[in-house]
Amino acid sequence: TQALYYQTDSFYNSGGDETGQRDFTKTEVNLYAEYGWRKGVTLGTNLFVNRVQQGNDNLGIADPEFFTRFLLLKSDNSVLSIQPLIKLPSWYQNAGSPRGGSEATDIVLSMLFGHNLPSISPHDYMDVRAGYRERSRGLNGQYRLDASYGIYVRKDLLLVSSLRAVIASDTRPQAFSEDGEQDYDLYKTELNAYYDLNDHQQLSLGYFTPMAGEQTGAGQGFSIGLVQRF
Repeated sequence: TQALYYQTDSFYNSGGDETGQRDFTKTEVNLYAEYGWRKGVTLGTNLFVNRVQQGNDNLGIADPEFFTRFLLLKSDNSVLSIQPLIKLPSWYQNAGSPRGGSEATDIVLSMLFGHNLPSISPHDYMDVRAGYRERSRGLNGQYRLDASYGIYVRKDLLLVSSLRAVIASDTRPQAFSEDGEQDYDLYKTELNAYYDLNDHQQLSLGYFTPMAGEQTGAGQGFSIGLVQRF
């Protein structure tokens, strides 16, 4: 469970230049859950409830995701999985803008690779995801690329740095809005810290900021969350 705050007063236009806009803020609660259904099969969901403000206020459920992960290969220090995912349309109290999620239904197929990569501790690791996202409502597909590196700086403190990229298969100049309802590219960095409160709970703190993009918001934000193992 995460609480997230995002703010921006600019966006990347179709040429990749940062352009000023009316201030946009998003306050969000993100509920993420995984369940090991059986050996090699994981079920999961990723839900977002947010309030967005850009002159007007709007409250809704943004981009709910449901996925299944299948284990393909596993060794002593590596794992390879495939993950199909469906993103359903967002729902908001008000039909107009601002919105924090798109009305498109998306299907994403990703390959996930994790590898133990000891540096400071024997439990340090690298995660890589590569996927393709097919979108509805006339939007072009997107390639999704993520790479993360986790380091245990202490037995109870994990730092995870990430690079994330969303690359549209094609882009078309159009009026920009902060709802993801357009073809866009985005490259951003994240840094998250996870502190073990006990054997079953972790406290998380995160910060994210964009590096470049086209037709997407240029804002940054932070998050605080709680991880619970059952």
